[in-house]
Amino acid sequence: IDVNDQWLRISGHTKEEAIGATAYELNLWDEPEVRVALKKKIKETGFIYDEPIRFRTKSGEFRDTLWSAVLVTQGGSRVMLSLTYDFTERKRAEEGLQESQELFAKVFSLSPAPMVISDPDTGRFIDVNEQWLRMMGHTREETIGHTSYELNIWEDPTVRVAMGKKIHEIELFHEEPTQFRTKAGTFKDTLWSAVRVTLGGSEVMLSLIYDFTERKRAE
Repeated sequence: IDVNDQWLRISGHTKEEAIGATAYELNLWDEPEVRVALKKKIKETGFIYDEPIRFRTKSGEFRDTLWSAVLVTQGGSRVMLSLTYDFTERKRAEEGLQESQELFAKVFSLSPAPMVISDPDTGRFIDVNEQWLRMMGHTREETIGHTSYELNIWEDPTVRVAMGKKIHEIELFHEEPTQFRTKAGTFKDTLWSAVRVTLGGSEVMLSLIYDFTERKRAE
């Protein structure tokens, strides 16, 4: 009967194509049986609210929406007044973010270099990969949730203080010579790189360690 400009923009149809035509004729429904079920629901209750619906646009693209509708009287006739919330772009962004997070998790886990996610202020370990555990000799249970000071990994604790200050000032540092103390009490000669990133809504420090202990001994 009528549509507004926002609906036309989302669907891709012109007003001339839409007015007088049915949703079936415009091939709007991804799942036509959903329209049948919701039509029945509206007749029984008089309204629907935020029903997840996928609409097909004129170009064949699908839009993810929440559809609300209510039966009203207009000009002596019962009509259905619909409001559609299009969250397609938000869903794509969320899916893209999830894919990025999954990719990061795989890279973090499979990296041949030791990697650490930690709190830039306290040094508390949030996550570490297997290479880090192998290099340091601690178990995951001994590491996660504890600080680097509690694990006594610093040959020179002032280095952590200086690098923590640096990460706050310029957000990253690259290949800083650092000695780490392992669980066994031996020292690892490394180059420590780190960057401040946002992960899960919180700022963390992502570290990558290059262990050149064996090369140094060979030399």
